[in-house]
Amino acid sequence: MECNKSESRIHSILAALSALFQSKFTQKEEQTNIIEYNPCLFSQIRGSSFPDEVMANSLDPLNNIERMKSFKLGSGKSLSFFFFTEDNLLVIKTLKVSEKKIITDPTFLEPYV
Repeated sequence: MECNKSESRIHSILAALSALFQSKFTQKEEQTNIIEYNPCLFSQIRGSSFPDEVMANSLDPLNNIERMKSFKLGSGKSLSFFFFTEDNLLVIKTLKVSEKKIITDPTFLEPYV
C-alpha cells in the first residue's frame, strides 16, 4: 500500500485542528503540533473497514464545530487532552513520552496489519 502523508486530506485536517488547539490553549510563543504517528501503518491496520475517507470526514472541523467550541484539558491524573469527534468514531489524545515510545515502535504495531 502506498502512503503519502504530505498529500493526505487527513494531514491537512490535523494541521487545522493543531492550529485551533494552539489558539485556544497555549500562549502565542508556544508551539502546538498534532502529529499523526505511523500514518501508513495505521492506515493498513484500519484497512477497508475504516478507510481514510471515513477518518477524514470524522475529523473534518466543519463536522465538529460544537465539539471544538468545548475543547477542555483532561481532568484525570495524567491531565491528558482528549477530543472525541462529533460522530464518536475517533479520539485524539495527548501522549506521554512512554506512550509515544510504544506507538512509534513498528514492531509493536506490525502484528496488527
